[in-house]
Amino acid sequence: MRFRTSSSAETLTQNLQQSADLKSRIQMYEDLLLNLHPQLDPQLAIQVENALDGLPVTSPLSLSPSPVEGLQNATNNPVQPTDHTVEDYNRDRDTQATGFVGRPSEVAWLHDLRTEPGMRSRGSLRQSGCSSPLSANYFLDDLEILVAGQTDELYWPSKEAATQLVESYFQNLHASFPFIGKIIFWEQFRWFYANSDARPGAKWIALLNLVFAVASRHNCLVQKQFGAGSSYFTRAWKLYTSDFATLGHPSLQQVQIESLISLYLLLVGQINRAWRMCGIALRSAVAMGIHLRTENQDVSSISKETRYRLWWALYSLDVQLCLMTGRPLNMNLYYCTTPLPVPYPEESFLDDSIARVIADENARKAIVASFAPRAISQDGEDHQIPPPFFHSIRRKMREDEQDATAAPEFIEPNSSIYFICRVDLACIGRNAIEEIHSPKTASLTWDGLETSIARINAATDDWLARLPLYYRFDKSSPSFPFVRQRTSLAFRFYSMKLVILEPCLRRVIGVPTEGPCSALCQTMAALCMQVARNILDLIPDEPDIPWLYEYCPWWSILHYIMQSSTILVVGFAGGVELGSLELDETLRYIKKACRWLQEMSKTDEFSRRACNVFHEVAACHIPDLVCLLTTPA
Repeated sequence: MRFRTSSSAETLTQNLQQSADLKSRIQMYEDLLLNLHPQLDPQLAIQVENALDGLPVTSPLSLSPSPVEGLQNATNNPVQPTDHTVEDYNRDRDTQATGFVGRPSEVAWLHDLRTEPGMRSRGSLRQSGCSSPLSANYFLDDLEILVAGQTDELYWPSKEAATQLVESYFQNLHASFPFIGKIIFWEQFRWFYANSDARPGAKWIALLNLVFAVASRHNCLVQKQFGAGSSYFTRAWKLYTSDFATLGHPSLQQVQIESLISLYLLLVGQINRAWRMCGIALRSAVAMGIHLRTENQDVSSISKETRYRLWWALYSLDVQLCLMTGRPLNMNLYYCTTPLPVPYPEESFLDDSIARVIADENARKAIVASFAPRAISQDGEDHQIPPPFFHSIRRKMREDEQDATAAPEFIEPNSSIYFICRVDLACIGRNAIEEIHSPKTASLTWDGLETSIARINAATDDWLARLPLYYRFDKSSPSFPFVRQRTSLAFRFYSMKLVILEPCLRRVIGVPTEGPCSALCQTMAALCMQVARNILDLIPDEPDIPWLYEYCPWWSILHYIMQSSTILVVGFAGGVELGSLELDETLRYIKKACRWLQEMSKTDEFSRRACNVFHEVAACHIPDLVCLLTTPA
């Protein structure tokens, strides 16, 4: 496995950072003038208007907007986000199963490869009837998920088999999605199997079966066996719906159940259903007030921390599913005051010093802020704060850290720090969805959209710079215990960059209506292609399925491979200026992705569907793709 960042990519990153800083400073001054304008006397107001007229447009704001200007902006933006639909999503069962797919999704990118005239076909003519997003969709929502026939709702495996499944769950997924409290669940599990006459509630049994289902899915992938724990899931679903759960009032256990249902559906490729279930879980969580800080003295510190982790795990899952489907987020952080989890392992919660940090809101904020500055701001935005004020805040944070029980630099590496870093990156993903791919940006000029892209891309670089050294995937690290966590952060980081930079690639490929692309746009388009290669650099050249599911983010690895390989084909088919050496390199990476998809598809229906869709679409632009699939590297 290789982690690398080329010197050219570093130069691109530095140039983008400098450009984003300059544009952000201009935007800050422009906003200041706009805010002061209503308070000025007429003569000064005219001077401000003249000054603003001399600036390039960097935002959709204007002192005197008009419908004509809005229409002009929309026309001049060649890569508008989706602000309308042409598909009838109620046409039949297949379209209902797919649902709406927006711009951030790689399914939309695959669809573009079939339909957009800017994509230069190097092979046979495109097939007719490929205008529907269904032709590029590889999700499995059209398949049934429940096991047919009778299922014993009170069946459970032997203690030995059950223990192995629970251990597998906590080892292979819990760090990224801490929906349940590890200590509390283990205590309940041991009590349940130690008492033969134990009769816990239906919701706890449903929760247990969902843990079994998720663990079984992972075990089947590692062991190259078909199967996905569907019997456990069917049992859990029947228990969940037995008391008319959707009409009943939510509870903490119900939020956990709905979260795990959504996660399981993601694992088996039911992405549309997973997105819908995640929305239900978020609404249940909001109804329970889990999106807010808890100050009830009757709730223990451990219980509070469990709820905080549940909320942020659910939020992170929502961002992941929204990026995969290209849909809006289900929750705005403006309404959220839930603090981030403390950066300590769950096993240490009973320690007195850790318990004090959990209970002390100021100590918690001071410690967590060094790991996740965007998430700690609650609204997740990178506010343009004047430097002196910013430095005073950082100085106050350092003072608070000295008063805290443990400063960040003395915290041992653990999965909680990894989770906080994941959440912080998810906040950047939220910004990308809302500021780059939402319908509201359709009225922006390209310059305005380009400014947002550069700024959010710079935020990802800032996130990487803040990452603790033992998680820095761009540097060699001997810390073997953190391989999966580093690779998970690496895949998520590069995936986020693709979502951010993809409009620049489309802009370079499309026929510009505002003249030649800017140097910044061309630089970011080239960086988009480089990032796609970086993703595929994270996996070996030759497929190794057990390694993939043991050391990579197996819950989303197919999404990452499809995302990166699609970008490479888009750049190749779109006629992006590639030298002969880089063209050969791009084909080599596409070939590598095809080999991995082929190997993964041998024992997994989700991967099989993805492999078939990718091969069919890419073959329109790469005539010898069949040879590429079979020829050695």
